[in-house]
Amino acid sequence: MVALLTVLLGAAGARAVETAQPGPVALAAPPPGGFWMKRYPVRAYGAFWHLEVAAKDFAKAREKVEKVLAKRKGVSTVPASSQVGSEKVRYMQWSYVLSRDAAAKALEDLRKLGAVKRETQTENLLPGTDDIPVKLQSLSAERAAAGADAARYPAAFAAAAEIVAHLEEVERSWKDSQDKVLLNLALEEAPR
Repeated sequence: MVALLTVLLGAAGARAVETAQPGPVALAAPPPGGFWMKRYPVRAYGAFWHLEVAAKDFAKAREKVEKVLAKRKGVSTVPASSQVGSEKVRYMQWSYVLSRDAAAKALEDLRKLGAVKRETQTENLLPGTDDIPVKLQSLSAERAAAGADAARYPAAFAAAAEIVAHLEEVERSWKDSQDKVLLNLALEEAPR
């Protein structure tokens, strides 16, 4: 416990805790960054787009879907052997990752296949990540200031290193996924 407090409160605060009498520890102010052990999701996509189309000629529409996705350089998230649907039931689903620009152009082409039954575009905002820069700055400054004291508390500094690595991964994933759209497409044959 003392070791973890060293990381979170800084070396000076930890020395006061070490010499204090047993009992509750009162903090003058909460540490910057709020709750430190919060786990943030690592974002893979900047947005989720869904399109459902009913086409008069399922076979021709399916061929066009495959051509559009290939032309726009989409990457399937599902192996071909695991795709939902078939020619027999006249229904098929695709799940592809595309850049925002390519996804927008693909939607323009795919809407022409038939009647659009449903279309949604949802941004993947991951609320509650505003405190990450404050946490990274605080942890980096305190770790640098600890100097030789770090060797006295290896577990605490290892825990702090894990927190920093996770926060940096969340920030990196946010930037890397900004232009990625997960496009889910469902195609069915329109009733005759």
